[in-house]
Amino acid sequence: MNIDLLPKNLKEIANLIGFEKTLLIVEKFAGHRLYVGRTIENGSALVTLLGRGDAEKLSKRFATEQIEIPNCKRLKNWSRDALIRQDRSQLNMGELAAKYGLSRGRVQKICNTSN
Repeated sequence: MNIDLLPKNLKEIANLIGFEKTLLIVEKFAGHRLYVGRTIENGSALVTLLGRGDAEKLSKRFATEQIEIPNCKRLKNWSRDALIRQDRSQLNMGELAAKYGLSRGRVQKICNTSN
């Protein structure tokens, strides 16, 4: 995965907790503000999503801040395109188009590019 696809504020988060855990935050909170408290409670949304250690890392750095979590359309498209290329060996263009909600032409273009 490419950390360069992330906006600046998410790059900082990724450097703290890793790219994959940052993606979990984007999936759960995209388009919203994420409030990070001074203390992390067991069972909180962050602990449930990331685990206690990574939630505490975020708390240490962002305590009492509200972090705007962007939609990350470019990142989502990049991830979708990688999945399409992966599925290409098992599905034909029509099946891929239906699975991902794209036109056959768009799927063809995605399959013909490496990244």
